[in-house]
Amino acid sequence: MTVDSVEKYLKRIKFDKTPKPDLDTLKELHQAHLLNIPFENLDIHLKKEISTDSGRLFDKIVNNSRGGFSYELNGLFNELLVSLGYETTIVSARVFST
Repeated sequence: MTVDSVEKYLKRIKFDKTPKPDLDTLKELHQAHLLNIPFENLDIHLKKEISTDSGRLFDKIVNNSRGGFSYELNGLFNELLVSLGYETTIVSARVFST
């Protein structure tokens, strides 16, 4: 993610501090992301192509001020964290049912 993209993303989530790769900032970024980018699955119901391409996700979520579903939101948030200097690991999860 470019410096310009990071700035746009931070503006989208209304994060106006200088981000540092530490635990306190991570908590603040996570909260800002949750409060400002909604979960939405409209593209699934509209049968639109789903992509995990970071450029397409950035355009949808940041440039077009939309939300996304878990893969989209988590993938783009991961890109932000990596760009800010965090070391990340992507894991898969699902709801457990018996």
